Amino acid sequence: MLEQQGQKPAVRANIMKLPDDKKWLMLQGYQKQVNDVEAPDEWVTKIHVEPTGANLEKLSVILRTQPVRWVEDFIVVDGVVALCDLLELFEMKPRKSQNDFTLIMNTLRCIRALMNVELGMDSLAGGDIAAEYFGSDDDKAEQRRRGGLRQLALCVNPADRGSDLACEVQEVALKLLASAANYDAESHERVLQAFDFVKATRRLPYRLSALIASCSTPDAPAPSSSARPSSARTSVADDSERTSTGNDSLGEGSDRKSALLSLSQSALVASALGLLNVIVSSPNALVERDALREELTSAGFDEVRATLADTSGDAALIQLDAFERDRLEDDDEKEGRPRGTSNPPAPSSPGGSKGAAGGAGPNAPPAKLRPGSSRSGDLTAE
Repeated sequence: MLEQQGQKPAVRANIMKLPDDKKWLMLQGYQKQVNDVEAPDEWVTKIHVEPTGANLEKLSVILRTQPVRWVEDFIVVDGVVALCDLLELFEMKPRKSQNDFTLIMNTLRCIRALMNVELGMDSLAGGDIAAEYFGSDDDKAEQRRRGGLRQLALCVNPADRGSDLACEVQEVALKLLASAANYDAESHERVLQAFDFVKATRRLPYRLSALIASCSTPDAPAPSSSARPSSARTSVADDSERTSTGNDSLGEGSDRKSALLSLSQSALVASALGLLNVIVSSPNALVERDALREELTSAGFDEVRATLADTSGDAALIQLDAFERDRLEDDDEKEGRPRGTSNPPAPSSPGGSKGAAGGAGPNAPPAKLRPGSSRSGDLTAE
């Protein structure tokens, strides 16, 4: 039972120390749970035919609690394809209701549970493991090859910040994209390709425009026109302002420090910055990291950073500190100095964590899912 559940060795050891009567009750509950759950292919049919909130919520629980074998069977019968198709269908709607956002959130929770299994993470990224597992002879081979990262990237839409739930949806999508970008070098590249898809779909000036706009506070001014190509028809940050605040500006005499973010908006900004940190810091080659920073500068990220100090929460400030420390370390490397020579002492976060660069606190970049592991607790935590 413990092996089928994908429990870690330490958890297994603790369970085995329980009295026999408690272990027997656990086994009976597990067997009842397994017997009461419909087959994976039946759930894929439900996604296509009846994607209700209740069904998607129940599926997200099943994917977190069923044995790894059940989850892998769900992936094999194209559960990832079905969920990503559903997500793309929702994202095609120009106007979304609160019920739409609830359904999107439940779909993202299902995807998050699948990403805790190696085959699920690889399937979402369109990786080689999934390609070998599925083969390439049927009509869904091309969908599997593309994976589902572009559907996740479509969820990052600064125009949809009109409610706390809309912000939470984007926060979850950003965290899942960060986990994928941190998985391996190929997945990192595919995350960037997903934002290329968003750029083409929404006619944005830069591939990371949507991500940079998500870092912006709702009242922040748009990056200057000099930072955008003349062919750009509109500013993503401008769209975010109009949708989020309901007016074009706070007024000439407004105090920037008074523009406090809501908790959901603050978490969204921190998650967007966290993904940017993963994107920029993951490549091994210094020239690649420099190129990504130059891309961000061209897209107006430096101007956005300047507006965040007075309006962002602690989690966002930790990510900004990590971005700056990584930049200074790369400058040291370019100048032939030991990395860290130019860095100021790393500030401690309010909770005592080491911050985004230290990898120890709650705002650290997501840990990589090591090949061969069955589940990772990082993504399923609410």
